[in-house]
Amino acid sequence: MKQVHAHKMIVEQARDLTRALYEHLMRDDKIRAKWRERFPDATEKQLEAKFLAMYVAGAIPAARSTLAGMLSLPIDEGLKEAIHEALCLDDTLKRGREAGHRVIG
Repeated sequence: MKQVHAHKMIVEQARDLTRALYEHLMRDDKIRAKWRERFPDATEKQLEAKFLAMYVAGAIPAARSTLAGMLSLPIDEGLKEAIHEALCLDDTLKRGREAGHRVIG
């Protein structure tokens, strides 16, 4: 899998979204046949793993949005706190990546 720079909760949400996309796409026989053509010797599990490795990084923005949207839902307050913390920590990571690798102090 490509290296993904995001909070682990966001990465896990991105994996879930990517798995759901994979399952949806593979219901179409034509898409499934084309995917299998790319990796003819791969097992079912390997096909899914290859899809995740290729596309999970692209799902990071959707994962962030999904988690942020969950904050307005009537869910457990502990889960809301965990999501809020993950989003805040992820934003700190994101700002640090945009600023480059500098040491201050």
